[in-house]
Amino acid sequence: QNGVIRGYQIGYRENSPGSNGQYSIVEMKATGDSEVYTLDNLKKFAQYGVVVQAFNRAGTGPSSSEINATTLEDVPSQPPENVRALSITSDVAVISWSEPPRSTLNGVLKGYRVIFWSLYVDGEWGEMQNVTTTRERVELRGMEKFTNYSVQVLAYTQAGDGVRSSVLYIQTKEDVPGPPAGIKAVPSSASSVVVSWLPPTKPNGVIRKYTIFCSSPGSGQPAPSEYETSPEQLFYRIAHLNRGQQYLLWVAAVTSAGRGNSSEKVTIEPAGKAPAKIISFGGTVTTPWMKDVRLPCNSVGDPAPAVKWTKDSEDSAIPVSLDGHRLIHTNGTLLLRAVKAEDSGYYTCTATNTGGFDTIIVNLLVQVPPDQPRLTVSKTS
Repeated sequence: QNGVIRGYQIGYRENSPGSNGQYSIVEMKATGDSEVYTLDNLKKFAQYGVVVQAFNRAGTGPSSSEINATTLEDVPSQPPENVRALSITSDVAVISWSEPPRSTLNGVLKGYRVIFWSLYVDGEWGEMQNVTTTRERVELRGMEKFTNYSVQVLAYTQAGDGVRSSVLYIQTKEDVPGPPAGIKAVPSSASSVVVSWLPPTKPNGVIRKYTIFCSSPGSGQPAPSEYETSPEQLFYRIAHLNRGQQYLLWVAAVTSAGRGNSSEKVTIEPAGKAPAKIISFGGTVTTPWMKDVRLPCNSVGDPAPAVKWTKDSEDSAIPVSLDGHRLIHTNGTLLLRAVKAEDSGYYTCTATNTGGFDTIIVNLLVQVPPDQPRLTVSKTS
């Protein structure tokens, strides 16, 4: 010992390729007990060599033998690089990337995690999903058709997930559409009928047009007649038909990928005096608060039907009052401006002529934002 030990000098250096091999020195005063010193601000998952020298008034003694220790792993501090996304088909996409800089892995690379979720046109997010792989490429299958997706990639070590890459956006390709969600047909005169339908629940792309098919069983026609209409028009009048003859009607939607599955087939025959029929569809309509809403009620018949709207109120139906907030168009559509919570409810449209009447019921649900929180202060002692 050769005197009273006044303190210690601790030398440490990184033992890795590219390091300069020079010791960094820190001093600590002697306490007389077992000495402990914590080295901090070291590199993550790096090997360090450490030596210790005691010193007194006369100077510094010899160094201890160097001992080696490795700092613990941490999560990667940078995301994978060169992340790319490519849509292959309507439900398959390929995501590729390259490894983060090795100096930022902070441990042994265990693999990669690809995180993705769908973005719907109404602003809602789909369920967040993820897949893991040890490769630098992954094929995502079973994606929703013609849907926008957000994609991120991260690397992970034993310590956990690292930093995510920036969000990358991709859209799966178009496919043929699903069948129209509903179809109905009504006679409009002695030689014509009107067929109407609802858009496909799964359009799988941009609807380019609708194809309407009309056949007459037993008429000897080798193939059904075909008619086309624009994607905005959801009904079609077929004229020059034979009174008293039955016809089969069905509809299919078309995207750039081709014609989709057909709707159900409906049977109809023209009638001399056509009773009032509504070609629009009832059901549930959900809308955000303060938006304008249109509830269609297109009708046909001979003579032309009169249309009225009522709204259920407890045990009775009250005629819809027409004002600056409510308006009925000549085609029977009810327009509600800047809807609020009190506009929610069941609306009934009735079309009437001398031959009869028809009704549809629409359940309007207005999504209202939550009330502002009310704060109260209680006196305390």
